[in-house]
Amino acid sequence: MTAWTPSVSTLYRNVEVLAAARSPRSYSLRLGMSWGFGLPNDGRSNFTEFSFPLRPAGDLPDLLRRRGGLDIRRHDDPSGVTMHEYLHVTGEPVVAVVDSFYLPYRPAYGRVHSSRTIIAGPAEGDRVWVDDCWEPTYRGLLRRRDLDAARWSRAEADPLLEPIFSDVQTDAEWFTVSVEPLLINDPARWAATTIRLLVHEMTTAVRTVGASFGLAALREMVGVLAEGGDAPWRVVSRRTMALVLRAELSSRRYLCTLLRNAVTLAGHPSLIDDVNLYQEGLWHFQAARDVLVKSLRHGCAEYDKFVVTRCRDALSNEERLLAAIEAAGLPAAPLPEEAAEAWPA
Repeated sequence: MTAWTPSVSTLYRNVEVLAAARSPRSYSLRLGMSWGFGLPNDGRSNFTEFSFPLRPAGDLPDLLRRRGGLDIRRHDDPSGVTMHEYLHVTGEPVVAVVDSFYLPYRPAYGRVHSSRTIIAGPAEGDRVWVDDCWEPTYRGLLRRRDLDAARWSRAEADPLLEPIFSDVQTDAEWFTVSVEPLLINDPARWAATTIRLLVHEMTTAVRTVGASFGLAALREMVGVLAEGGDAPWRVVSRRTMALVLRAELSSRRYLCTLLRNAVTLAGHPSLIDDVNLYQEGLWHFQAARDVLVKSLRHGCAEYDKFVVTRCRDALSNEERLLAAIEAAGLPAAPLPEEAAEAWPA
C-alpha cells in the first residue's frame, strides 16, 4: 500500500473522527463516494478551509448520504445556543466552525484571524471539551465564552497575515454527523455498481451558470492556467483555486481507500497498484495548491509555470487511472444511483 496520502481539510478530518466512532469498519469508504471535479467560473469568493468540493447538484454531502449512508448536516446558529442545546440533549460531539484568534491555546490567539473547524463536545460546567487537529494539536477543555467568541467571529481577512483561511460569512456554523446502518447483499455487484457510478461522475461533462464539472472541467482549468499572465486569475482567483484544490484533495484521499476495496470485491485486485500509483500522483495537486498559497502574497511567473505543470500532471494522473479501469474490463456505463447497493455499518 502507498505510504503517502494527501492532507485534508479540518472538516474532512473531523467528520472522519465522528464517523469512525459510529462506523469503524466503513467510515473511510463512505467518505470516498465521489469522484468528480468542480471549477467555479462566476468569480465566487466564498470558499473556506472547510468547504466541500463543488458538484453539479451543489451538495456533496447529499451524494455521500445517498450513496453511502453518511449523513453530514450543516446548521447555522443565529441564537448562539442551538449547538449547546444539541450537545446537552444528545451528548454527541459536533464539528464547529471557529476563528483561532479567540482560542487561548492557539499560537494565533489575539494575533491572527484564521478560520477552520474543531470538534466540540458537551459542556462540563462553564467549559466545553474540544479536539483541534490543526498543528499544534489540542485536546482538552475550553471556556464556553472563548468557544462562543470563536464561533461568532467573521474571521476578517488579512492579506498579509492570513490571506486564505479567513473571511467567513456564516452564523456560528456547525455540523452533525450520523451513519446509517446499511448492508451489502452482493459485494461484487455493489463494487461494480459503485465503480460505474464514480467513473460516470468523473467522465460526464456538466456546465451550470456558475461552474463546470467532471474531467472536462479539469481540462478546462489546465487550459485557463496555461494562458499565463493575469488571464487565469480573472476567471478564478488564486485563493479560490487553492481552496478548490484543497477540497478536491480531501475527497480523493478517501476515494483511494474506496477504490482499493471496490476493485478487489469486483474481482480485479491487480488494479490496486493503479490506485496506489494514482494516490502518489495526487502530490501534483497538493504541490500546486501549496505554491498557489505562497503566490497569494508574492505572485510571479515562475510560480505560475509550476502550478500549470503540476495541474497538467494531475490531469494526466486522473486520465491514467480512468484508462486503467476501462482496460481492466470493468463496466464504465452508468447505472441508476437507485440501483447501487449499500454496505456494512
